[in-house]
Amino acid sequence: GGGGGLDWPPDGRLVFASNASGKHGIWVMNADGGEQKPLLEGGGAPQVSSDGRYIFFESQRSTTRQVWRADSDGSHAKQLTEGGGVETFALTPDGRWVIYSLYAPSIWKIPAEGGTPTKVADGSAFNLQVSPDGTLLGYAGLDAQTNRLRLTVLTLDDLASVKTFDLPVTARSLFRWSPDSRAVVYADTRGDVSNLWRLPLDGGPPTQITDFKSDQINFFAYSRDGKQLVWSRHVWTSDLVLLRNFRPGKT
Repeated sequence: GGGGGLDWPPDGRLVFASNASGKHGIWVMNADGGEQKPLLEGGGAPQVSSDGRYIFFESQRSTTRQVWRADSDGSHAKQLTEGGGVETFALTPDGRWVIYSLYAPSIWKIPAEGGTPTKVADGSAFNLQVSPDGTLLGYAGLDAQTNRLRLTVLTLDDLASVKTFDLPVTARSLFRWSPDSRAVVYADTRGDVSNLWRLPLDGGPPTQITDFKSDQINFFAYSRDGKQLVWSRHVWTSDLVLLRNFRPGKT
């Protein structure tokens, strides 16, 4: 579990995507791994509101990938977004807004209770994150000129540019804000091994904060007090198969 997203709700439990039941869905468990149980089917990339009342998630229940909201126990699921499909989304810390990007390159916001969406910016975003203090919006997308992954930071209230970073070619779009909102933490995979790096907004050099020797990181999240990290990891395995006397079109 966790490969399709995870979050750390205010009550200290963990919410994560899993297919342990044979179907994609969202589960909950204690932080020590105990009392695992499913919450809802057909969802992924869960995020919990700051007051713990709601779980927001992505689902293709309506054919295209959209943002949905459910009560904390998985009931009363409600579709929030519409259109051609959502790439990623983030919640504002005050719980008022869902900010999301579409596959057709653009960034939007919609009230967490539902309503009319408002366009925020043009451009592609593979990952969106609002800083814990609610003042900054960060998103990872491809630079149109270099085709490299770039991290853009804007002020949330007026979308003024704060900083842009060209991430290492070995980095993914996976990142989170540091608990103090003064840096971003991103996953960098070198030689099939992922580690987390902290990149300060003040222009200082990135520093490595984990030291794994194997596996890749799927998702990670800070606890609400910023004192702990949780992540999911995986290792890719594959088989090489040799076919002899193969004739295309023959079975």
